[in-house]
Amino acid sequence: MELALSGPGDCAKVDRGQSACARGAILSLRLRAICLSGGVHSQSVIHEVLGRTSSYTPTRPFSPIPLEKIRDAKKRIEEAAIRSPLVHLNVDSQPANIYLKLEDLQPVGSFKLRGAGNALALADKTRLEEGVWTASAGNMAQALAWYAARKGVPCTVVVPDHAPSVKLQGISRLGAEIVKVPFGQWVEVLTAHTLEGMTGTFIHPFSDESVMAGNGTIGIEIYEELPEVDAALSPMAVEV
Repeated sequence: MELALSGPGDCAKVDRGQSACARGAILSLRLRAICLSGGVHSQSVIHEVLGRTSSYTPTRPFSPIPLEKIRDAKKRIEEAAIRSPLVHLNVDSQPANIYLKLEDLQPVGSFKLRGAGNALALADKTRLEEGVWTASAGNMAQALAWYAARKGVPCTVVVPDHAPSVKLQGISRLGAEIVKVPFGQWVEVLTAHTLEGMTGTFIHPFSDESVMAGNGTIGIEIYEELPEVDAALSPMAVEV
């Protein structure tokens, strides 16, 4: 079995002998299966692997993202997002041939750069004059702020009041304005896609087809380098 693991910098932690998904191998974080032709999260897979339900309910269901849209996204972001290495995990007694997609080598240390870049490239140019904003505890915030700075677009990030200081420092360093709100209100922003007083283009950290298409470019790169891959797994972080 050929197994590719992709996600944030800490995605390389693998526990052998525990998975229902790949003969004993799971990620040390919660798992999300990603479709190479769509990059769309599957809650049914999460439920099967975790044995419990998720507290987040999407505001509307998404169909798999067409492969052509992911290929278009790959062209849009290729000047900024690097083609991260896919390296073989050399450990003894592997339950499968495991490869790691090193997305922590992206300019902001996360795959979120892919989705943010594609979404910003597709945003209405006239509305961009009013700026962009997102709701994020760190990684998407830094990715969007990084792209916005490159394009000279004002960026604001709505963060939960428990956001770690190291993430907030990174956001500020990239030039984005930070708006802190209580955690419950922050979750409501993720559901409602709006917040009183905010202007400009809202880019959702994950429930957005252009973001999904950008993130799905990881799958294309995996398949191009490892066409015999049987499965691609990604950690689903507790923050966005």
